[in-house]
Amino acid sequence: MIATAFVHHQRSRATPARHINEDALATAFLPDASACQLPDPALAVLARTAASWFAPALATAIHLSAEHGRIRVAGHVSNARPLAYLKIALLRLPGVVGLDMTVTVEATTDPLQADYVALQRHHVG
Repeated sequence: MIATAFVHHQRSRATPARHINEDALATAFLPDASACQLPDPALAVLARTAASWFAPALATAIHLSAEHGRIRVAGHVSNARPLAYLKIALLRLPGVVGLDMTVTVEATTDPLQADYVALQRHHVG
């Protein structure tokens, strides 16, 4: 029999949820956004690097630039799902004060049919 006085739940010691860039290593290299104001060319390079990391399929389809601490994203894509992850990553970069997105998503007529055609085997020969 286990004494209830010695039973500790993990939830009692659980730490609150933290953002992606708030771990010990990231905060050592990337200070708080309000403490770090980067020049626009450096911010644009950080934005392009984040795009290649968090949305590699979209990195060549979109154009990223920075002006007065705001990141501008423009382009045409066929899949909008990676844009959500990219948006989160860009807003958490140090020195970013805002995000302007003008991205056109090219919709298919029937997404289920498009996936079905892509999965079909094609006879070659």
